[in-house]
Amino acid sequence: MPRRDTYEIDPASYQGDLREDMEIIRDLIADNVFLNFRGKRFELSFSAAATNYPVKHYQAKTVQDVIFTKVTGGATASVNWTLTDKTYVYITVSGACTVRFIAGTFEEVS
Repeated sequence: MPRRDTYEIDPASYQGDLREDMEIIRDLIADNVFLNFRGKRFELSFSAAATNYPVKHYQAKTVQDVIFTKVTGGATASVNWTLTDKTYVYITVSGACTVRFIAGTFEEVS
């Protein structure tokens, strides 16, 4: 079955195949990587630059993925993966800022 990215159905004239429709819905859900993400959202404010600031991530295993969603104040933010472990993710910021990020792991989809 070819992949479609747009789905429009006119309820008055719909004569589709329910099985095919369910396969489309299953594929759309499988393609949504955020449904397979197990993690937590964080927001931290820094009054100055900080190096390897420990953030307890509350995950059962070492965090594999960190996505910064917002960094204010003109600073940059990064993760020190060498130090990150089963308890903490270590964040470095270049100056005063507020940092928003999600930390966790994208689960493999089979």
